[in-house]
Amino acid sequence: MADSDYIVRDANQFEELRLLYPYINENQGFIAGGVFKDLFLNKNFRDIDVFFMEQQNFHNEIIKLNESEEFLKKYENVNAIGFEEKSTKIRVDCVRKCFGNPTEILNSFDFSVSKFALYKDVNKKLKVIYHPHFFEDLITKKLRLDSEYKDPIAQFSRILKYSRYGFKIDKTDQIKLLHLINNLNKNQINTLLMNDYEYYY
Repeated sequence: MADSDYIVRDANQFEELRLLYPYINENQGFIAGGVFKDLFLNKNFRDIDVFFMEQQNFHNEIIKLNESEEFLKKYENVNAIGFEEKSTKIRVDCVRKCFGNPTEILNSFDFSVSKFALYKDVNKKLKVIYHPHFFEDLITKKLRLDSEYKDPIAQFSRILKYSRYGFKIDKTDQIKLLHLINNLNKNQINTLLMNDYEYYY
């Protein structure tokens, strides 16, 4: 999707987002992904995915969190480094699997209900950017596949993950994915299965 296809608003229009302000005000990244699903459904969230425009921003944030007495490093892998806030037990996952601006990161996500980000603009003002069907699909628990079928096994895995929260995918998209999986050859399947499916959306 192009920038113009997303909706951009001032973050202060959404009272629910105030819980995230402490995690972004001094952060060099921006928050995107599943935490917004939980917030707008009035559910407790356990982790926050933080993305970065550039690798240097990521490294700067990691240095800061390592030096902080408020956070404890919990894990590190090729995709991310996670820190737990000692007082709340909330985990902050600093993602290094991919870098980009909010639009680029949202475009890499599969579903409309995960395409929401909280970021600071050039004037350090908090803004949100989200898919035009975000709230509609969140309320109706609809999984709208809004990306190319690049990795059908991973996408089907994420469908199963969202189904645990009551979300359902359109039957047409489901049939397309199953058809693509069925037509994969052995080498393609082995390559896809080697991927780490700890996706942050």
